[in-house]
Amino acid sequence: MKKLLLSLVAAFSVAGAAHAQNMDVGLKVGANISQLNGASWDDGYKANILGGAFVGFRALRMGVQGEAFFTQSTYTIGKTTKDFADANFKNAVDSARGGSFRLNELSVPVLFQLKVAGPLWLQAGPQFTAILSASDKDNLLKNPDDFFKKASVDGVVGAQAILPFKLQAGVRYVFGLSGINNAQGVADSWKQRGFQIHIGYSFL
Repeated sequence: MKKLLLSLVAAFSVAGAAHAQNMDVGLKVGANISQLNGASWDDGYKANILGGAFVGFRALRMGVQGEAFFTQSTYTIGKTTKDFADANFKNAVDSARGGSFRLNELSVPVLFQLKVAGPLWLQAGPQFTAILSASDKDNLLKNPDDFFKKASVDGVVGAQAILPFKLQAGVRYVFGLSGINNAQGVADSWKQRGFQIHIGYSFL
Protein backbone atom coordinates (compact mmCIF):
# COMPACT_ATOMS: atom_id res chain seq x y z
CA MET A 1 0.00 0.00 0.00
CA LYS A 2 2.84 2.33 0.90
CA LYS A 3 4.53 1.65 -2.42
CA LEU A 4 1.26 2.31 -4.25
CA LEU A 5 0.84 5.66 -2.49
CA LEU A 6 4.43 6.62 -3.25
CA SER A 7 3.90 5.65 -6.89
CA LEU A 8 0.75 7.78 -7.09
CA VAL A 9 2.50 10.74 -5.48
CA ALA A 10 5.39 10.38 -7.92
CA ALA A 11 3.02 10.11 -10.87
CA PHE A 12 1.11 13.23 -9.84
CA SER A 13 4.36 15.09 -9.22
CA VAL A 14 5.66 14.23 -12.68
CA ALA A 15 2.34 15.15 -14.27
CA GLY A 16 2.26 18.45 -12.38
CA ALA A 17 5.83 19.27 -13.35
CA ALA A 18 5.13 18.41 -16.97
CA HIS A 19 2.06 20.64 -16.96
CA ALA A 20 3.92 23.50 -15.33
CA GLN A 21 6.86 23.21 -17.70
CA ASN A 22 4.86 22.58 -20.90
CA MET A 23 6.33 19.22 -21.75
CA ASP A 24 6.39 18.18 -25.41
CA VAL A 25 6.72 14.63 -26.72
CA GLY A 26 6.10 14.03 -30.38
CA LEU A 27 7.15 13.28 -33.94
CA LYS A 28 8.63 15.46 -36.66
CA VAL A 29 9.21 15.27 -40.43
CA GLY A 30 10.89 17.62 -42.85
CA ALA A 31 13.60 18.32 -45.39
CA ASN A 32 17.37 18.15 -44.96
CA ILE A 33 19.09 20.49 -47.46
CA SER A 34 22.82 19.85 -47.15
CA GLN A 35 26.24 20.08 -48.73
CA LEU A 36 29.70 18.69 -47.95
CA ASN A 37 32.53 21.21 -48.11
CA GLY A 38 35.96 20.33 -49.46
CA ALA A 39 37.90 20.63 -52.69
CA SER A 40 36.72 17.22 -53.93
CA TRP A 41 32.98 17.91 -53.61
CA ASP A 42 30.29 19.68 -55.60
CA ASP A 43 29.34 22.74 -53.54
CA GLY A 44 25.63 22.68 -54.41
CA TYR A 45 22.94 21.98 -51.83
CA LYS A 46 20.79 18.85 -52.25
CA ALA A 47 17.46 18.13 -50.56
CA ASN A 48 16.61 14.89 -48.77
CA ILE A 49 14.26 13.74 -46.02
CA LEU A 50 14.37 13.74 -42.23
CA GLY A 51 12.06 12.27 -39.61
CA GLY A 52 12.12 11.30 -35.96
CA ALA A 53 11.00 12.09 -32.43
CA PHE A 54 11.50 14.87 -29.88
CA VAL A 55 10.99 15.55 -26.19
CA GLY A 56 11.12 19.04 -24.73
CA PHE A 57 10.49 21.07 -21.58
CA ARG A 58 9.55 24.74 -21.59
CA ALA A 59 9.21 26.90 -18.46
CA LEU A 60 8.51 30.62 -18.66
CA ARG A 61 10.90 31.89 -21.36
CA MET A 62 13.47 29.08 -21.39
CA GLY A 63 13.55 25.41 -22.22
CA VAL A 64 15.47 22.46 -23.61
CA GLN A 65 14.60 20.00 -26.35
CA GLY A 66 16.26 16.70 -27.24
CA GLU A 67 15.65 14.90 -30.53
CA ALA A 68 16.57 11.72 -32.34
CA PHE A 69 15.89 11.61 -36.05
CA PHE A 70 16.92 9.89 -39.26
CA THR A 71 18.32 11.96 -42.12
CA GLN A 72 19.54 11.31 -45.63
CA SER A 73 22.23 13.39 -47.34
CA THR A 74 23.40 13.16 -50.96
CA TYR A 75 26.85 14.38 -52.01
CA THR A 76 28.51 14.42 -55.45
CA ILE A 77 32.26 14.15 -55.84
CA GLY A 78 33.92 16.14 -58.60
CA LYS A 79 37.16 15.63 -60.45
CA THR A 80 39.86 14.29 -58.14
CA THR A 81 43.64 13.92 -58.20
CA LYS A 82 45.29 10.73 -59.42
CA ASP A 83 46.70 10.00 -55.93
CA PHE A 84 43.22 10.28 -54.44
CA ALA A 85 41.75 8.01 -57.11
CA ASP A 86 44.55 5.44 -56.80
CA ALA A 87 44.05 5.24 -53.03
CA ASN A 88 40.25 5.06 -52.98
CA PHE A 89 38.74 4.18 -56.38
CA LYS A 90 38.51 0.76 -57.94
CA ASN A 91 39.68 2.18 -61.26
CA ALA A 92 42.07 5.14 -61.50
CA VAL A 93 40.34 6.47 -64.63
CA ASP A 94 37.34 7.25 -62.41
CA SER A 95 39.28 10.32 -61.26
CA ALA A 96 38.01 12.03 -64.43
CA ARG A 97 34.31 11.67 -63.54
CA GLY A 98 32.12 12.41 -60.57
CA GLY A 99 30.14 10.06 -58.40
CA SER A 100 27.26 10.33 -55.93
CA PHE A 101 27.03 9.06 -52.37
CA ARG A 102 24.01 8.88 -50.08
CA LEU A 103 24.53 8.91 -46.31
CA ASN A 104 21.90 7.52 -43.95
CA GLU A 105 22.44 9.13 -40.57
CA LEU A 106 21.06 9.23 -37.03
CA SER A 107 21.26 12.72 -35.53
CA VAL A 108 20.76 13.59 -31.84
CA PRO A 109 20.64 17.34 -31.16
CA VAL A 110 20.29 18.79 -27.65
CA LEU A 111 18.91 22.30 -28.06
CA PHE A 112 18.52 25.10 -25.55
CA GLN A 113 15.46 27.28 -26.18
CA LEU A 114 14.75 30.95 -25.53
CA LYS A 115 11.36 32.54 -26.11
CA VAL A 116 11.54 35.69 -28.24
CA ALA A 117 7.94 36.78 -28.68
CA GLY A 118 4.55 35.14 -29.07
CA PRO A 119 4.99 31.58 -30.36
CA LEU A 120 8.61 32.07 -31.52
CA TRP A 121 11.52 30.34 -29.77
CA LEU A 122 15.21 30.51 -30.65
CA GLN A 123 17.18 27.25 -30.46
CA ALA A 124 20.90 26.49 -30.25
CA GLY A 125 23.07 23.59 -29.16
CA PRO A 126 25.27 20.65 -30.17
CA GLN A 127 24.28 17.75 -32.38
CA PHE A 128 25.82 14.28 -32.41
CA THR A 129 25.53 12.41 -35.71
CA ALA A 130 26.28 8.78 -36.53
CA ILE A 131 26.55 7.54 -40.11
CA LEU A 132 24.49 4.35 -40.28
CA SER A 133 25.38 3.51 -43.88
CA ALA A 134 26.92 5.05 -47.00
CA SER A 135 25.64 4.14 -50.44
CA ASP A 136 28.22 4.26 -53.25
CA LYS A 137 25.67 4.82 -56.03
CA ASP A 138 28.23 4.70 -58.88
CA ASN A 139 30.27 1.80 -57.46
CA LEU A 140 33.49 3.82 -57.44
CA LEU A 141 35.13 2.95 -54.16
CA LYS A 142 37.34 0.12 -53.04
CA ASN A 143 36.05 0.36 -49.46
CA PRO A 144 32.83 2.44 -49.31
CA ASP A 145 32.22 1.56 -45.65
CA ASP A 146 35.54 3.16 -44.66
CA PHE A 147 35.35 6.26 -46.87
CA PHE A 148 33.53 8.35 -44.22
CA LYS A 149 34.02 8.54 -40.48
CA LYS A 150 31.24 6.90 -38.50
CA ALA A 151 30.44 9.88 -36.27
CA SER A 152 30.68 13.66 -36.14
CA VAL A 153 29.77 16.63 -33.94
CA ASP A 154 27.80 19.59 -35.30
CA GLY A 155 26.46 22.92 -34.11
CA VAL A 156 22.81 23.91 -34.54
CA VAL A 157 21.12 27.33 -34.55
CA GLY A 158 17.54 28.00 -35.53
CA ALA A 159 14.03 29.03 -34.60
CA GLN A 160 10.82 27.20 -33.84
CA ALA A 161 7.20 28.29 -33.57
CA ILE A 162 4.83 26.62 -31.11
CA LEU A 163 1.54 26.59 -33.03
CA PRO A 164 -2.08 25.79 -32.16
CA PHE A 165 -3.37 22.21 -32.32
CA LYS A 166 -0.10 20.91 -30.75
CA LEU A 167 1.87 21.66 -33.92
CA GLN A 168 5.43 22.93 -34.18
CA ALA A 169 7.30 24.31 -37.19
CA GLY A 170 10.90 25.34 -37.47
CA VAL A 171 14.00 26.03 -39.53
CA ARG A 172 17.61 25.60 -38.50
CA TYR A 173 21.16 25.77 -39.79
CA VAL A 174 23.49 22.87 -39.04
CA PHE A 175 27.26 23.31 -39.36
CA GLY A 176 29.92 20.66 -38.89
CA LEU A 177 32.33 21.08 -36.00
CA SER A 178 34.21 17.89 -36.85
CA GLY A 179 34.82 16.40 -40.28
CA ILE A 180 33.77 13.05 -41.74
CA ASN A 181 36.74 12.50 -44.08
CA ASN A 182 38.21 9.03 -43.63
CA ALA A 183 39.56 8.69 -47.17
CA GLN A 184 43.18 8.20 -48.17
CA GLY A 185 45.20 10.80 -50.06
CA VAL A 186 43.24 13.93 -49.15
CA ALA A 187 43.69 16.40 -46.31
CA ASP A 188 40.26 18.09 -46.39
CA SER A 189 38.13 17.58 -43.28
CA TRP A 190 34.80 17.32 -45.20
CA LYS A 191 32.42 19.08 -42.83
CA GLN A 192 28.68 18.79 -43.41
CA ARG A 193 26.47 21.85 -43.35
CA GLY A 194 22.97 22.72 -44.39
CA PHE A 195 19.44 23.83 -43.60
CA GLN A 196 16.61 21.81 -42.10
CA ILE A 197 12.91 22.62 -42.33
CA HIS A 198 10.50 20.62 -40.18
CA ILE A 199 7.03 20.34 -38.80
CA GLY A 200 6.14 18.38 -35.69
CA TYR A 201 3.21 17.23 -33.62
CA SER A 202 3.26 16.95 -29.82
CA PHE A 203 1.12 14.31 -28.14
CA LEU A 204 0.99 16.24 -24.85
